[in-house]
Amino acid sequence: ALGVVPRKICVYDFDKMEETVLTTLDRTGEAGVTGANLDIMNVKVGGIVPGRQMHLYVQCDDGALFIYTLNADGKSVGGLVKSFTSAEVKTLVGDPALARIRNFEVTNDERFAFMLNPPSAAAGGNDNICLHVLWTPPVQKQAWYKRPSLKLKEEISVTNPQYLNKDAGDSYLFLPSGTGKTAPAYLYDISRLTMAGCADEVAPITAGVPDGTLIYHEDFDGIETTTTAETLDALGWQIVENTPPGLTNTATYTISGGKLVTDNLKAYKDANSNDSYALIKSSDFMRAYCTNDYTYQYDLTYRDTSHDGFRYVSLLCNYTGTNVYNTVDLRIRGDGFNQARIGGNWPHYNNTTCPLRATGTNSMLYRLFGEQYTSADQRGLKDKTVTVRVEMSREHGPTVYVNNMLVSKMAANTQNWPALRDMAYAICFKTSRDIKAEIDNLMVWTGCCPQPIQPPVPAGTMIYEQDFDGIEALDNAAVEQALGWDIVETPAAPLNGLTHTAKYSIQGGKLTTD
Repeated sequence: ALGVVPRKICVYDFDKMEETVLTTLDRTGEAGVTGANLDIMNVKVGGIVPGRQMHLYVQCDDGALFIYTLNADGKSVGGLVKSFTSAEVKTLVGDPALARIRNFEVTNDERFAFMLNPPSAAAGGNDNICLHVLWTPPVQKQAWYKRPSLKLKEEISVTNPQYLNKDAGDSYLFLPSGTGKTAPAYLYDISRLTMAGCADEVAPITAGVPDGTLIYHEDFDGIETTTTAETLDALGWQIVENTPPGLTNTATYTISGGKLVTDNLKAYKDANSNDSYALIKSSDFMRAYCTNDYTYQYDLTYRDTSHDGFRYVSLLCNYTGTNVYNTVDLRIRGDGFNQARIGGNWPHYNNTTCPLRATGTNSMLYRLFGEQYTSADQRGLKDKTVTVRVEMSREHGPTVYVNNMLVSKMAANTQNWPALRDMAYAICFKTSRDIKAEIDNLMVWTGCCPQPIQPPVPAGTMIYEQDFDGIEALDNAAVEQALGWDIVETPAAPLNGLTHTAKYSIQGGKLTTD
């Protein structure tokens, strides 16, 4: 902490690598100020139009604002043009008990200024955050600070606003909800915002974060654990006991070889194996994202079951902490359900003819692996790796893809979707009783889209590597399974008359193609 000492405002010339002090703000003589009050939250420039004097705006954490003339070179300031005490700013926005203001912006012509703050508890706190538009009425090319008044208050749902920025052309005002790169944000049209006569005439032109922004990602790489406690600590997950009371978590969680292994098999015939739940992200964390469209995805490999083919693992969305949630259960037998859970009831969103529920040659199992789904006690997905993707649309509900194939849309019990989608927002990992599975590449991202926006990787980053060590595969099918390759038996037109004739095998750490 800097304490009650003067603060310096500087400009940095990147070409010359020089720092120049523009001005020193000394408020140490004010009664009752603390070090935090004096921290500088905003440095902005106004008057960036031909024929106008530029000004440097400096705002402190307690809301006090100082306006200086800024010389044309941008490296020196003149005198203090105007200042507002902390009390004056708080009175201007109508909240004398306000603790601080951390968000300020001004238009290029200085006709309008914007302030945003979480109100004091007496004024509603975080539930009543307002964007304030300030001006000097009537607008006749006068700077807002000449005779400032509040033009309007726009109530906005943000959680931790600490930035307020606009583009160079004064077209848009950008308002992030928080400091993280995935924090939701709002974009306002500045001309509409400044022309509005009341808050009812104001609305953001867009809200949220770009589709494809990663909210959560865990690939389990570089983590090795041998106990459930170690695993939960490494992931930041939390065991949650579910109803009915008395059924404790029996699943174990370990991480090995870049995969999460969850084991809920019975050790012996009469041993306990209960449905088990691990909270991934809380409702408070997910609220900003789940009130918009989002997508989740994970890779799943079933290894065994100690009961029947009905067993599964799944992600629970809108998880309330009890047996109320939305989920997609892909079961080891080779089918699944797109459904809600409401206590002891499981209303299905899927119909009975989609690939997720169909039998025979229309089933998901047949379309993906050439095996007809026929029996509830089948093990169609045992030792097969599949990628489950669920797009959670506010309007259309859950849409399910397995290995990029559409297997279910919301087609039934649609009344349950709006009833549950805003009941809670937590995401939870469920391991049903009597199942063992491996999970990899667990992701949640914004929007309903096939993949997230991946951050750029440095030059030289390995994209794909296969040394074939430790693999023994004697035919094409075995090679496909081992490598995850897809052998194209019949090419697309006009080469569809040329069938695939090469034979592949892997032995001794080498791929042989014949």
